[in-house]
Amino acid sequence: RMDIAVSAITMNGDLGAKRNQTMSFSDSYYESDQGILALTSDTRTFCANANNCLASELNQATYKVAFQTLTSSQYWAEDNLANAVLTDYPDLTQVLQTLSTGAVDFVVIDRPAAVGIAAGNPQFRVAGTIQTNELFSFAVAKGDPLGLLPKINDALRALRADGTYNTLVNKWF
Repeated sequence: RMDIAVSAITMNGDLGAKRNQTMSFSDSYYESDQGILALTSDTRTFCANANNCLASELNQATYKVAFQTLTSSQYWAEDNLANAVLTDYPDLTQVLQTLSTGAVDFVVIDRPAAVGIAAGNPQFRVAGTIQTNELFSFAVAKGDPLGLLPKINDALRALRADGTYNTLVNKWF
């Protein structure tokens, strides 16, 4: 019912392998990681190295963690934070409301989203990065029946070649 899906869709790793069973992907257009979003008023250090949070540091029974349902954030948290109290919410607004009330200690979310949220709302801070090396891509129907992938990949190459890609990444990410 749609031709192309675009929305920080991870094409690699375990999640990507599952998605590759039902979708076909363009070349990646962005590499992302997961982020830890916390309240600015919460001065705890969740990770010894904020640029490389380890699951072992976050997998504490004392931590309450939220994330959005059916995202790579959920899958990462469920796979790596078995000791923490995990709660998923169907939309990001609910996730952020839960964090803002202090009902959870932190949120696992795509790092670019965490950076944008923190930049737009001083109530939140990025408390760390979880290195997941997720590759975002455009998704089309399995097997690309409309032949869109060559066109998408050609457009991505052209955007990179003329500098537009870097301009867009610097502005939006």
